[in-house]
Amino acid sequence: MKLSLYFGRPVLFFGVPSFCIFASLFAAYSSPPNKANNQVNVAQEEKPLRLVSAVPSLQLDSNSNLSKNENNGEGSLSVKLKNTSSKKVTAYAIRFSDGVIRETDLTIADMEIPAGGVKIDKIGRPDPDKVTIISAILDDSSCEGDGEVCTRIMSQRAGMKSQMLRLNRILQVAINKPNIRELDMLKDLIQQVESLSPETNKNEGEAEGETAAVGRVLFFLRTLEGWEKSRTEGRYEESVSQLRQAGELMGITNSKGGVAKIIAMHNSLVAKY
Repeated sequence: MKLSLYFGRPVLFFGVPSFCIFASLFAAYSSPPNKANNQVNVAQEEKPLRLVSAVPSLQLDSNSNLSKNENNGEGSLSVKLKNTSSKKVTAYAIRFSDGVIRETDLTIADMEIPAGGVKIDKIGRPDPDKVTIISAILDDSSCEGDGEVCTRIMSQRAGMKSQMLRLNRILQVAINKPNIRELDMLKDLIQQVESLSPETNKNEGEAEGETAAVGRVLFFLRTLEGWEKSRTEGRYEESVSQLRQAGELMGITNSKGGVAKIIAMHNSLVAKY
């Protein structure tokens, strides 16, 4: 079973060398009171969380921590990842003690962990016994750790790349049309993207990448549609609030400019892939 995080955007979507682990984490557990025999609530001994790195370039820093939610008592893990290589880390994967794998491709959000840099990753899974960094991908597309996971991430990127190029052609045609109401342009674009049929002869990773690319574009287009409606109806505060949902679009003055930004974001990612 696998959990994939894409955008980051998350990301959804999408490994790593030079990480070492210097950490141990402790969480306090308490037994609930037994009302039947009036036993006193006794705290159990702190249980260490095992942090392991199977790749040379990424280490789990000793400042990682497991905090308790006061409302439900569940743990919330934040791990501090340190890049100890001379290259940038662009993706990594973490495996939990129950076998679930969580992949993070930082490129989706135009992010990376620079050489010597640190990233705090809020895991959001309650009380794991063990966290292992199993793979990482560097900015030269080299892979460390689990080759199968790296291959899946690279396949997802390939699927995203081909779909982004396909989407860019549709988006470019739309903004080149003269004398079209921008709200009509957005509605037409959303309909076209929603009706896109998947390309054939794709492996599972590539298909996941294609799906993620479509979902990402629809998110931006629907955000633009809500923004366009609000501003044309004079609801300016609401329009700004809607645009903040997609921070990458902040600063635009019209919807065609927003679509042009989407195209530029795609071109930037395609160049990285």
